Amino acid sequence: MQLSESAQELLELLWTAIEEEAEPGLAIKNPPPEGLDELIQARLVEQNGEWLVLTPAGRPEAAQAVRRHRLAERLLADVLTTEEARLDEHACRLEHVLVDGVDESICTLLGHPRFCPHGKPIPRGKCCQQMRESAERLIAPLCDLQPGQRGQIAYIQMNNPRRLQKLMAMGVLPGVSVELLRRFPSYVFEAGYSQFAVDEEIASAIYVRLAHEEKEKVTEIKTIPKTLEANMSSDRLARWTSVLFDSSVLSLFIFPAIGWKAAGWSGVGWAVVALLILTGLPLAYILIGLRRGWVSDLELSRREDRPRFILVSLSCDLLALAVLGWGGAPRLLWLLALTYACLGLTMFTISSFWKISLHMVSVGGFATVLVYIFGLGALWTYLSLPLVAWARLYRKKHTPAQLVAGAVGGILITAAVFTWAGVGVR
Repeated sequence: MQLSESAQELLELLWTAIEEEAEPGLAIKNPPPEGLDELIQARLVEQNGEWLVLTPAGRPEAAQAVRRHRLAERLLADVLTTEEARLDEHACRLEHVLVDGVDESICTLLGHPRFCPHGKPIPRGKCCQQMRESAERLIAPLCDLQPGQRGQIAYIQMNNPRRLQKLMAMGVLPGVSVELLRRFPSYVFEAGYSQFAVDEEIASAIYVRLAHEEKEKVTEIKTIPKTLEANMSSDRLARWTSVLFDSSVLSLFIFPAIGWKAAGWSGVGWAVVALLILTGLPLAYILIGLRRGWVSDLELSRREDRPRFILVSLSCDLLALAVLGWGGAPRLLWLLALTYACLGLTMFTISSFWKISLHMVSVGGFATVLVYIFGLGALWTYLSLPLVAWARLYRKKHTPAQLVAGAVGGILITAAVFTWAGVGVR
């Protein structure tokens, strides 16, 4: 039923007075409010003594009018970040264009919100009822899915407008096909033709309508347990390989070992100082970035996240060089910090136009450092390169060319720094 704007606003006033203020209706005024004749002719409102009341046919129409207004407020507040003082003004304009069907889509987009920004309840719509009455658990948060499960995004239920806007800008919207690829150390999923990595907070806000075949996975597990177990083991091995061979983790072992080799406990102390600057500060940047939306995940899967992080790392490298140099730290530690800086500068240059494997750069570089300092007996450390390459390929993080370029780059740059410094293989 198409009503004028004034008639819809009068319905809202009636519904609010009756349902929320416990009034019998609206008191009749002289002159009568605009839109009253239209509502009486449509048999949505009637006069009962001194009061205007809703008819049985008018109650659902009034509830829908209130629903459209409060959904408009939520859309303005959560997605368009409209100032609170102007919410009602803009919502009054927007609600009148939310024809049947559009309000359902917006409700789904916003995650079927229960309250408006002012804390008032939003009348439930058909989409909310259908979601609630689903007998099977066809809709589940992304964080509850297992790798390989797929479906369509049903809705996004998020209280953080900035993160909601970011997801929408990336194309993570209701109706988009989605598949969970892995759960650790971050939730990585494919939406459309793009891959994204998010933390648990965001993964729990994305609700997925599972594909029909996903309901049969329980019986599949009973018939092919060995295959499933092998896949899970491979996924777990690839994930932990990526975690343990990350440069920040490797640094925890390499720096103290070189510090001890160079100057005993004094060298270990300087190694701790170097680690705090070289890995502690960049890690803090990533963790803060995850909370505030600067980066997508701990591994910086998206190439566009890398240049700014590498700039932060380069700044930390320069700071470490200054502290170690002026403080009289062992020369080998200073050379290692210089290698960090050279690798970071090279990676920053390459990442501006191509994605290269930072894992392979780190593993190749650290293995070369160990060979230069501890001798040819450390050549066995290069055997970790094929394992890391397999893990990154398995997780679809890099192409073979990106992995080979990373390993070769890490080895050659590290060798060049140590050769320049006059340090030969022992």
